[in-house]
Amino acid sequence: HPPITPVRGASWSDFRDNNSYRLYELIAQHFLASVSPDATTKEISVTLQAAGEDFEARGSQVVDPGWTEAYGANGAAFLTPGGVGLGPRLERLKKGQKLQLVRPSKERKETE
Repeated sequence: HPPITPVRGASWSDFRDNNSYRLYELIAQHFLASVSPDATTKEISVTLQAAGEDFEARGSQVVDPGWTEAYGANGAAFLTPGGVGLGPRLERLKKGQKLQLVRPSKERKETE
């Protein structure tokens, strides 16, 4: 079934308190997102080798924010739960590029 749908526009003065307005805003945003175009991301994966071990880093980069724009300036956070900064930084790396280790350390831990 379709989501809860706002039937008219409203402003903060139409509500008795801030929580009521925030609920209306969330319902309106969710409705707009449900009828908006798909969002797309570019997934980036990099494998690094150091001291005979392989290390993998993964990140995302938003290509088209699509439906997330309905949630305002921070809507794209839905697409990049680990943060938006890692994807673009990984993308700058070139295959075969040599990197310098900064403060390498080794820890021994056990699963709790």
